Amino acid sequence: MTSSPTRARERVRVGIIGAGEIVEYSHLPVLKSIGGVAVSWVYDRNRERSKLLSSMYGVDTATESALDKALDEIDLCVLAVPYASRSGYIEMCAAKGKAMYVEKPFATTVAEHQRYCKLFPSNSLAVGYQRRYHRIVATLASVIESGVFGALEEINFRYGAFHLKGGADVGTPRSSEGRGVTIESAVHSLDQILVFTGATAVEVLHVKSLHRLGVDYDSKIVSEIVTPSAKVAVNSEISCLRNLGTGLELHFERAVIRCGLSHDATISVAVKGGVAARFELDQSSVPDDAPTTIVEAFFVFWTRYLESLSTGRHNLTLAQSSVLTTHWLEQIYGSMGRD
Repeated sequence: MTSSPTRARERVRVGIIGAGEIVEYSHLPVLKSIGGVAVSWVYDRNRERSKLLSSMYGVDTATESALDKALDEIDLCVLAVPYASRSGYIEMCAAKGKAMYVEKPFATTVAEHQRYCKLFPSNSLAVGYQRRYHRIVATLASVIESGVFGALEEINFRYGAFHLKGGADVGTPRSSEGRGVTIESAVHSLDQILVFTGATAVEVLHVKSLHRLGVDYDSKIVSEIVTPSAKVAVNSEISCLRNLGTGLELHFERAVIRCGLSHDATISVAVKGGVAARFELDQSSVPDDAPTTIVEAFFVFWTRYLESLSTGRHNLTLAQSSVLTTHWLEQIYGSMGRD
């Protein structure tokens, strides 16, 4: 970056490329509520979407022809357009020394992920894994660290609802365009698993997948993650063709935890062997502001990212912290066709 816009706590000028629902319902309302942030403009190739959000939130619009100049007048760019359209915008913002927030999916390979990271100062490039900050993630991390149920031995994860979001328009290859139910939807949950376990490595052992041209519709994935204390098996079922629900089973030595990964998820505990047990969950390590709503998750994420820009300190908002998530995705999609 050519400057650190938040260092002196002056207003951070934000431009937004992409005017889809995530901008309309999450980014714009949150950014407009944060002191010291000014949303300068929104741009979308669909001019009607730009005009709609402009009228809803009182921000200016930018045009394709004036985008280069518009980027010169901001400090931070939000990129929320489809994956296949992003590369040029990322490189343009990097060349202009702008901080950048990029929606997921960020990259399909570790090489691509690291290439983008190298274009920016390490504290200025963020990736939109907001669900890392959900209260359930901090709570599960606390349970694992406490050892109250013994060692974590296995994780079973399911994500499935009948829809075609990950598979519309399959007439042309999409594997390089960030398409598929895993990379478009379930990736948030895979990322959460890596965060609450503190994983340092992941290996995909087997993939059985219904896919076409690199776009996955229904997959069973066997992986192994390396945590600070042990290797843990992760068995995943991910589908846009079956109603599986979304949830986790964490198998410990002495109990099984069942829960979701949503902002308002609750935990149920079944003690192994049917033996009655009492336990108290120490949540002192769970942040007081850990989000319990979707909007809160975006607010906390944006607050943390702006703090990183201001102080230079690294945190979970930054792109470098999600390389392992991309590595998991790369292995999953690389294994398709070998099942």
